[in-house]
Amino acid sequence: MIRDGFNTRSPYLPRLIELYHQNLSSGIIGILVGAGFIAYFYDQLQPAPGLGLWLGYMYLLALLRLVQFMLYRRGVFPSLAAYARSAQLNMLLVACGWAVVPILFLDYSQHVLVLITFIALAAIAAGAYSTITGFALLGVVYISLTLLPLLFVTLMSEHPFRNALAVGIFAFYLIVVISNIRLSRAALKHMREAETFRRSEILIRHIINASVDAIITLDSDGMIIDWNKTAEFLLGRRKADVMGFPVSAIIDLGEDNDFYDQLPSIVHHENLERRRQVQLRNTDGDELIVDLALRPIIAENEHYFTLNIHDLTDQKHKDAAIKEERRRAYKLLNSVDTGIIQLDNEGHVSFINQTALHLLGYQRPEVLGKSFHQLFQHSDLLGQPLCWESSPIHRLLVSGVSKRFEQMVLWHREQTPLHVTLSSVPIYQDKEILGSIISFNDITDSFHVLQEQKRLLQI
Repeated sequence: MIRDGFNTRSPYLPRLIELYHQNLSSGIIGILVGAGFIAYFYDQLQPAPGLGLWLGYMYLLALLRLVQFMLYRRGVFPSLAAYARSAQLNMLLVACGWAVVPILFLDYSQHVLVLITFIALAAIAAGAYSTITGFALLGVVYISLTLLPLLFVTLMSEHPFRNALAVGIFAFYLIVVISNIRLSRAALKHMREAETFRRSEILIRHIINASVDAIITLDSDGMIIDWNKTAEFLLGRRKADVMGFPVSAIIDLGEDNDFYDQLPSIVHHENLERRRQVQLRNTDGDELIVDLALRPIIAENEHYFTLNIHDLTDQKHKDAAIKEERRRAYKLLNSVDTGIIQLDNEGHVSFINQTALHLLGYQRPEVLGKSFHQLFQHSDLLGQPLCWESSPIHRLLVSGVSKRFEQMVLWHREQTPLHVTLSSVPIYQDKEILGSIISFNDITDSFHVLQEQKRLLQI
């Protein structure tokens, strides 16, 4: 984590640079005030050659830091990493400037000057927190260049209190370094958490915008605070045009506007939602049939709500078309002279046309869902009981074979035999037998005529 603070390829570099810019002015002022403070007291207490040159060097670095920022704002740097490297170099050169103060200018015979130097450099090292927040490794280097030369010069001096001064300087150095590392770690942790939250927010935004439903977010007063892409497409209004408006004014439900009343009460509702199917119009004047669902979002002590709008228009039209086609098909099937019965794969009647009902003497409610075998084929021609497993209809259902019978008996409601020609055709779906279609024609009269002819021929 320490190395992240010095890595110009860090994923958090944009945020680190943003923090650097927030403290840029305090860093420049710190250089100007610190260098001016040291130069003033050294000039008053112990004028030294090169002090003016050193002060010019520090002021130049402060000016360069400002120039770097201005060039960055103008887009002169080819990349953010290049700007970061330039800023880090500037900070290292400033730290080198602080390092030369005790080496070149400090005379340990001047006790007041020693104290002033320690106070000034300690303040500068501590003030580096704000300028290099997040740049942990750079911070360690900066603080080390600022304080360790003072520590080494103190140890090599003949000052009577050099040991005590060295311990004090080293203790302060450790405190400042550890604090800088902890502060940088905390800053980087916060950046990671912020980045994770940002990515999660982007992902949620993509998911919401990819939803097939219009999703509108409301506050507890029913004001629109979010509006996804599907809502824009479905309702014909841009997000920017509806933000901050009451939902009842944007999506007017007319007599159903009470749907939006007392939103906070939904939180205490048993099902935690409010639903209604309504008709409304979009901005193009198209009439939509939609299912509305209001659900609460509880965030700490504040209540928000999502309004999901599921467009049922196409489905309703398809359902109506299917219903109409089914009605026409049933009407056609009921108009033919052939009896038609549809069975499921267990032999129960799922459809019977009017001709079959007429021939067999039943009403439709008496037949639907009942066993074909128990109603119409429970016995053979001689009236002997016929089990379902032995019946030809059952065998055809199991085998999935089509077959035509020139003569078969079905039983009328009055338990009289009805002689028919019968065809059975299986119904398949994905190679699975779902049932069969049975069609038959009444041949009772011709059967009796044939039987009479046979009887006469035997006389």
